[in-house]
Formats: sequence, structure tokens, C-alpha cells
Amino acid sequence: MRHPLFDLQNKMVEVRSQNDVVYRGILIEASDTAVMLRSENGWIEIPTEKVVSIEKYTPKTFKTWTGPNT
Repeated sequence: MRHPLFDLQNKMVEVRSQNDVVYRGILIEASDTAVMLRSENGWIEIPTEKVVSIEKYTPKTFKTWTGPNT
């Protein structure tokens, strides 16, 4: 059977943990022990027992790269 988070792997997600802490990054791995994200600031490892929810995240603003010398 396919894991429910399989469709979110390698996509931008928002992880809510206990005490309303929110983490945003690319979901790399979710296991029985931890959820691993890659964020702009580096790697984030959140213990699974502290995770309340994981949802797809779409930023409200986008940084647009127009290419070199434009």
C-alpha cells in the first residue's frame, strides 16, 4: 500500500508541530521517527511524535528570476 505522504515527497510542504510551530520546506522523508525537510536555511528534522499536520504549501508570493543580464 502507498504511504499517504508519497504524493508530497519532494514538494513544498508546511509542517505544524506541537505548540503551533510551523516549518516550511521540501519534504525529503517521513519515517516512524522523524520528518526531514530541506529549507532555505538548511535541513530540518522534526520528531514524528511532535508533528500535528503536514500539508502542501504554495507560497503567496514568488521570487521571479528573469535570467542573466536582464
